[in-house]
Amino acid sequence: MTELAADGASPLWDGYTGGRDKELRRVWGLKLDWWEAIRAEGGGGCAVCHRRGVRLVVDDDHATGEIRGLLCDACNRKLDERMVAYLLDPPARRVGPFFVPAHRRAAMARRRAARNARRASERT
Repeated sequence: MTELAADGASPLWDGYTGGRDKELRRVWGLKLDWWEAIRAEGGGGCAVCHRRGVRLVVDDDHATGEIRGLLCDACNRKLDERMVAYLLDPPARRVGPFFVPAHRRAAMARRRAARNARRASERT
């Protein structure tokens, strides 16, 4: 595994290892080996419910852009008492500070606003 630089100095675009690596870098600014390190720090499965063998999604703080960890879809959509420990000490923070690139955060915010506007117009 590559050495992870806490200051973000590790080169991000040093060649892809495959399609998954390319997608993670494009959407989240994460190398595949960083994703694997975050998964391992979160227990190898969902960082909240600890289920394995489920599809994991990247959990990020929409306000700051900080990547917190990898969750199953169910845990990513809800907030309950199990989430408190996860939110106070997210696995990705223990591996290194990772943030969604600013241009990706802006694109996500635009899509979220368009989706909310579409839903609001469907209700009326």
